[in-house]
Amino acid sequence: MNGAMANARVMRPVLVGWCVAGLVACGLLRSANEVSAQVAASRADYSQADLMIGVLRAASRGPLSVTDIDAVLTARGTRLLVAQQNISRAVSMDQYRVLLQNLHRADPPDIAPVDAGERARRGVDGLRNDVWAGLRWGIANVETLAQRVSQLKSLDLADTARATAISFLPEAVPIDAQLHVVMGGRAGASVVEGNVLYVDVLALSFAAERGGTRYAPDPAFFAHEMHHIGLAAIVDRAWAPLTPSSTEQRAFRVVRFLALEGSATYLINAHRNVAELGDLTSSVQLIRATEQVLKGALDGSLEGEAFERALTPMVAGGFHFAGAVMFGAIDRTAGLPAVMDVLRDPRRLLVVYNEAISKLGSGSAPTVDPDLAKRLAAAGR
Repeated sequence: MNGAMANARVMRPVLVGWCVAGLVACGLLRSANEVSAQVAASRADYSQADLMIGVLRAASRGPLSVTDIDAVLTARGTRLLVAQQNISRAVSMDQYRVLLQNLHRADPPDIAPVDAGERARRGVDGLRNDVWAGLRWGIANVETLAQRVSQLKSLDLADTARATAISFLPEAVPIDAQLHVVMGGRAGASVVEGNVLYVDVLALSFAAERGGTRYAPDPAFFAHEMHHIGLAAIVDRAWAPLTPSSTEQRAFRVVRFLALEGSATYLINAHRNVAELGDLTSSVQLIRATEQVLKGALDGSLEGEAFERALTPMVAGGFHFAGAVMFGAIDRTAGLPAVMDVLRDPRRLLVVYNEAISKLGSGSAPTVDPDLAKRLAAAGR
């Protein structure tokens, strides 16, 4: 395990599962004209989480019935969990069925990858090391999970979360989010299918257990993802007139993801203080890895499987962390207005970040290739 990946593993509880890893890169967030109505707490759907409580209890007694397995696989919330994993991995419902068929066993089952590619390899890794491990932990802690789902039902977090998200956007935009409370995935919270936001009580609980931290869901869980919806609309509108080449499109996907995840992590989860993210020693490696991915995207040397392999050290939180460090440097030297200016057009992120590091001194964080920064800022024209 290299340093960037090791840092991402350590960061997982801190980022509470916001490892969307390509959500924006794959273009799954809606454009501005699709973001409209306000979300209400009464629209939260708990059906999949309630179903999973019964399934975990049943698995503690022995093999799950075909009826139980089919109910889980056909639940909307489960489809969202699998869709989230397919953002940066390749995971099938058949693989998830194998997990459920063997959930009563102590050891994870053999899971065949869906193909020979890097995304498929990451998919199996996530299913075995995160999803399976979390489900097994859930069996032993099902009553705690049931209490936590019940507690969420009594809270009204949506309005506070929305207000927080909007307060850290360059402009106020209406945020529409259909909220699902689920269990059994990798990410503690994610936006999938445009404006569908889920929070995974099991993933959050298991991440807290792994990291030795306290499970304490608050509006930040929702605000982080709502911020994505609002900011994606703003970026979509700003970039609509551009005509990027195929290589520039790939770079756009990377920097867009870096900006959305990095800004939400820094502004909302870290409360504008990168020290709250924990160990910063891997920031140099993560920023260098981001630089290499962007270079390869623009010069065409990274595409297909090579591009996927280059992303691997970053998909478990690396982009969140690297982006947060970049926005932290900008905020320290030029303040929140400068951060908001970059969010209006993330193509400028590297240029403004370099300017910030030149003021802070090279010992604070590494600069990136200035020619790369300039080329990215001018891309699509």
